Amino acid sequence: MNFIYFSKLQDYLITPGQVDNPYVDENANGFRLPYAKEWEYAARKRLDGTAISGRNVSGDDSGAMFPPTAIEEMNGIKFPVSKIYEKYIWWRLNSEGEAKLTASGLDDTTANLKTLTGNNSIGTYRTHLSGGKLPNHLGFYDMSGNVPEWCFDYNVTYGSKNKFHTMRACRGGDTANQSDALNQFHSSGNKGGQIVGHKYGGFRIAQNH
Repeated sequence: MNFIYFSKLQDYLITPGQVDNPYVDENANGFRLPYAKEWEYAARKRLDGTAISGRNVSGDDSGAMFPPTAIEEMNGIKFPVSKIYEKYIWWRLNSEGEAKLTASGLDDTTANLKTLTGNNSIGTYRTHLSGGKLPNHLGFYDMSGNVPEWCFDYNVTYGSKNKFHTMRACRGGDTANQSDALNQFHSSGNKGGQIVGHKYGGFRIAQNH
């Protein structure tokens, strides 16, 4: 077997459509993973065309999920902090409880990741069926928590010109991670969950129109 090593990412030439370089046909109308910018649009957009801050949990207009950092306060940056964000999000501090019917009447007690997978490493934190919390402005549930969601883009640093990476981006947070000003896994504009794998991740489909 022969191996080819590339010292520069620009030498990694792959024709669009090959297994390592899938692409989106924007003229097609099939289903696909959303781009990260499309995911964030769905998480942050209001019906009047404005958008909530990326610090806010998706759907929560009342304020950010976490207070300003010390450095922000030193620079005079202030913003309101929400007291109701848990009405919109499953995360580390509430995911182990509140098993009830969803908005569509489904029994949420059946959606226990620990029981279904036999995996004890996640403790008592559990996934929930969609619809157990309030929807956001566009009617989508769980945009800021429950499971991290795959996006089509490669997972590059914001502002990076390098578009190649070995992992797809995720958005949305999860049921087992803490969140604060330095660990913004759940707010609507941030990169989202750390538990990414076949047992923990999810996705939301998109369609061109």
